[in-house]
Amino acid sequence: MKSKVLLIGIDGANWKVLRPMIKSNMLPNIKRLCEEGTKGVLVSTVPPLTPVAFASFHTGVNPGKHGITDFRLYEPATGNYRLVDANTLKYKSFSEIASLNNKKVISINIPLTYPPPKLNGIVIGDFLSPKVYPGFVYPREIFDNILKKINYRILGISLKQRQHVSPDEIIEDYINVEATRFNVARILMKEYDWDLFIIHNQSLDAVQHGYFHFLDKDSPHYSDYKYNIISKFFESMDKEIGNLLDIIDDNTSVILFSDHGFELKKRNVSVNAILHKAEYLKKTAKKRNILKIGKIKRFIEKVDSRGLRYKFYNLLGIDLRARRNLIFKFSSKNIDYGSSKAYMINGCYFGSVFLNSSNEETLKKDIIKAFDNLIDPVSGNKVVNHIYIADQSFDGPYKSSMPFIFLDPAEGYSFIKDSAENDIFKDIDYDRELSGGHHIEGIITVWGKNMKNFDNIRCNITDIAPTVLALLGIDVPNYMDGRILEEVFHEKPDVKIKSGEEYSEGDDKIHSLSSEDEEMVIKRLEDLGYM
Repeated sequence: MKSKVLLIGIDGANWKVLRPMIKSNMLPNIKRLCEEGTKGVLVSTVPPLTPVAFASFHTGVNPGKHGITDFRLYEPATGNYRLVDANTLKYKSFSEIASLNNKKVISINIPLTYPPPKLNGIVIGDFLSPKVYPGFVYPREIFDNILKKINYRILGISLKQRQHVSPDEIIEDYINVEATRFNVARILMKEYDWDLFIIHNQSLDAVQHGYFHFLDKDSPHYSDYKYNIISKFFESMDKEIGNLLDIIDDNTSVILFSDHGFELKKRNVSVNAILHKAEYLKKTAKKRNILKIGKIKRFIEKVDSRGLRYKFYNLLGIDLRARRNLIFKFSSKNIDYGSSKAYMINGCYFGSVFLNSSNEETLKKDIIKAFDNLIDPVSGNKVVNHIYIADQSFDGPYKSSMPFIFLDPAEGYSFIKDSAENDIFKDIDYDRELSGGHHIEGIITVWGKNMKNFDNIRCNITDIAPTVLALLGIDVPNYMDGRILEEVFHEKPDVKIKSGEEYSEGDDKIHSLSSEDEEMVIKRLEDLGYM
């Protein structure tokens, strides 16, 4: 009987939240996977953002080889930024490799699978898709026969509604979103043949962004009442996982994983304010006129709930992508990038610093020293946990286009790309701001009849791709940075490491999003605090 693999992603899951729930028997299915299989820490990418982590998940390579370090990708030819998507990947995903090796694949809501690749199987797009429509799915018949009939949604209520909508209502809505998604999974799992099945619970990320101060028992805002409300989502998530486990056969290996972890954020730290104070960053003499367009746009969004603003922009001759790029580069930060020596231009949670000149060794040392010695004046605590120097931390042709350094914040801190005019430190207002931020340590459990039972494995998200290929009996391309997790098997898979030239795709393909579609995705990312 053929070997199968079921991968279940639970976005941002972390042991700090899961362990007490497992101990209290709130998550019996995850508990079963942990007790009968191998469990431990899955180290994410630097930075631990969803598109970066999933690019490495899909391809098995580090960011220096796939070139993705944020939700946006810089285009040197135009000086603009655009959203990343499936077309941005420089290597074929392990799902595509499996498909090319005659394996049947079903993929649901996996980041960086829009536009959906034409696999030997079924692909339903992800949260970087603009909307649910026929082009969101491959093949189209899945949209017509299933998604169209059941009100399939990408995500639930915007977290910006937290001031007006109760946690009970938002959590219930998120539960319904994932219940529908996993119902689709059960239908496809039963009605279609498959060797590799992948599904991702994206809503857990939103739950923890919005309500981590109610989940972390060390938080001053914690209460049993609020905890019980938010934990309903985790209990429902576990139930949906159990429903899939009830369907699979004994020859199926299961990998439960998260693309990054989470932790409570208490203080924001402005990288640009630090650089401005040290005179590495220069402000513009005056704000750009584009700010006026940005204000008009925000006003229209408040009063327009039906998307009529797109026709309004067209009448004014305002190109959405051009406006977004201008606002992104120039408006709220009020920074003169051309005259500055160093600045942060994108990212969240982890900080990053770009240099205008890569040859100033004294400048590099001074900036590293400044952040390494950064102390919170209120608590006296060190703010930076670790500094990742791109040239030393990555391998591949794209490391030269990365920021000079990435800053891993100490516990409780979050780096932001705020205006240079603002204070360096600012307490997070949980009533108005998101309380949960990404952490580099996610979770993994590996379960199946050929899997050992032990704790505390520590592996990297790049290890998933070669391990899944090995489970399917497919030779692993030699360009992958990840390794086969041989220590989890009773009997090691009989596969080889071979040349993977045919799986390298070179430059990314044509960008697929229209201006209006890109606007929809960016709005969703803004709701989640990523922009």
